[in-house]
Amino acid sequence: MSQPALPTIRLLSALALFLLVSCFPATPVPQKETITPKTFADWCLNKANSSVETLRTIDTLLKVAATQDCNQASKFLSTRTELSLDRNQITDLNPLSTLTNLTNLSLNNNQIANLEPFSSLSNLTYLSLGNNQIADLNPLSTLIKLTGLSLGNNQIADLKPLSTLTNLIELYLYNNPSLTDKTCPVKPTSICRFVP
Repeated sequence: MSQPALPTIRLLSALALFLLVSCFPATPVPQKETITPKTFADWCLNKANSSVETLRTIDTLLKVAATQDCNQASKFLSTRTELSLDRNQITDLNPLSTLTNLTNLSLNNNQIANLEPFSSLSNLTYLSLGNNQIADLNPLSTLIKLTGLSLGNNQIADLKPLSTLTNLIELYLYNNPSLTDKTCPVKPTSICRFVP
């Protein structure tokens, strides 16, 4: 009996392997889901995957908490009602979005443009955002407990989103060069300050 030639065996083996593999359906491997952080500890423990901007905010909050331990910092920050983060070159507010007990927040002299993360801070009564790069005020429209709001030295052009903030008793809007309509969006109009 003669043995089949070696190339024929290789060809048959390759064909058998191909047929075996092709019998199993290819299923995609699911990518890791993006999970929205629920606490400051979640943001902090994920620092390695954070942008430079987010990392700057996380590090600033760790300094305020006077610890590098993410869980201790989260416990400390989550109970705070007042927080001052002036002059820290902050651009990303997302790590602040979990600090829902805040009632008084100051972020003057930073580089903030996007206010979206504030929509979860519904307990805020005073918010100071002077000297930033803010143009869009829509995210503030849900902060109906605000009694004081400082927005001087920004890029604001439209005040209509503030019309829902009927509890305001102080509204500082000076030095917003893009603001051409200086009609106060809430009553009484005397609460609006367009000049320092």
